[in-house]
Amino acid sequence: MKLIAIVGSAVRSGKTRKAVECAVKAATAFERTLVTEIVDLGQYRVSILDGRPVSEYEDDTSTVLEIIKSGTMFLIASPIYRGTYTGALKNLLDHISLEVFEGKVVGLVATGASPHHYLAIDHQFRGVLAWFNAYVLPGSVYLENTAYTDGEIVDESALADLHGLGRSLVSVSKALGDVPAKPDCLTRQMMGARRV
Repeated sequence: MKLIAIVGSAVRSGKTRKAVECAVKAATAFERTLVTEIVDLGQYRVSILDGRPVSEYEDDTSTVLEIIKSGTMFLIASPIYRGTYTGALKNLLDHISLEVFEGKVVGLVATGASPHHYLAIDHQFRGVLAWFNAYVLPGSVYLENTAYTDGEIVDESALADLHGLGRSLVSVSKALGDVPAKPDCLTRQMMGARRV
């Protein structure tokens, strides 16, 4: 099993990255054989999707996509800007093929300056992941600035939620491994491109 965690900020992220690290640590404590990798968009350069083959981009795009393709479960996190996840994360999702998240478990984390944007997880993140036919965990974590002191998460409730999210990623992913058949996503159904 491999957990890929995506930090969706194009600038060096402190708070969102810290939340991801906490959830990933909980997942590995729960399942010692779990392999993890963090894709921090503040450390990679991913080209704006413009229709070219990935091999023609001269930055980190193909490397990032290869890392993400290797995942069997995912944690996606983003700071909230203008009421939604970042443009850098949306651009990355535009690059990702349907099969990467299809039928796989995804956990969600968002960080924001105030409580006003917590619904972005349900109204924005879940919608785009439904297109991929991902199994999005029903619980997610939203952290406000007040959860942090000197860059560290100090809110006990937030820490407990992140630990629970990490464990849930592993537990649900294991349980889904025993599901013999998963329904085709609506994208495949509408295009008539069902898997055999």
